[in-house]
Amino acid sequence: MLVVDLSGVQYTSSAGLRALLTTMKDARRRGGDFRLASVQPPVLRVLELSGFTGILNLFPDVDTAVASFPAGHA
Repeated sequence: MLVVDLSGVQYTSSAGLRALLTTMKDARRRGGDFRLASVQPPVLRVLELSGFTGILNLFPDVDTAVASFPAGHA
């Protein structure tokens, strides 16, 4: 399981999007998954425009993201 807290991130570029996508694919390939927590409005807008909100799991905070994993994986 991997949760990334983006509460302090106000900007992302295409390189950041690639890093998120690569991390998600790697986590899933290894039998895990990847969550984003506390995504700030400017970053959320980029994720929405790029279509990433349809493939990434976004949560309002870290605790909610962690709780979203199946029992025994947290």
